[in-house]
Amino acid sequence: MTINQYWKQLQDYVRPILDVMLLVKPFSFTVKVPPQACLERLRGLDQPKTGLFFYPASRTVRIIQEVNHSRFEILADRHSRGWIYTSAKATGMVISVNGDSDTTVIKGDIRLGKIFLMFYAGFLIGFVTFASASWARDSLVLLIFAIYAVYMAVSYRDYRRLDALIHDTFIEAEKVTHEQP
Repeated sequence: MTINQYWKQLQDYVRPILDVMLLVKPFSFTVKVPPQACLERLRGLDQPKTGLFFYPASRTVRIIQEVNHSRFEILADRHSRGWIYTSAKATGMVISVNGDSDTTVIKGDIRLGKIFLMFYAGFLIGFVTFASASWARDSLVLLIFAIYAVYMAVSYRDYRRLDALIHDTFIEAEKVTHEQP
């Protein structure tokens, strides 16, 4: 076997494990809305940096037009002192069904950002290091636990909000089209 084949085999083994750890959740909507209207709804999810000094957030929407479909990526970003990290990410495609301009399929998946794995690893390393050290005080261990728990909880909250936002956006699209005569 070549190195590339070993690498591919490793990726095939690790991918399902990462999918479980990052809570990958597929979504699929079929709506009676033209694809351009769906893309406009997705563009409407873009949000500039909001929040005060403490832990502001933003949402970035990237849309790539291709010949017969469009790809999108929605990033829920968190801003910290001097750096930005993605706490949740949704990727997918907007496809027109059989060239019919009134029926559109939106499918993709949503997951936690990869920084969540680093928070988790940092939490475990810090907890094991300080819990096993004889000089560590219980209050220091609890402080490390609290800091990492907050970061992990905020990432999970962003994941849930992004999931609800995507769901509500296309459920509303379906309701609007049913209300029109």
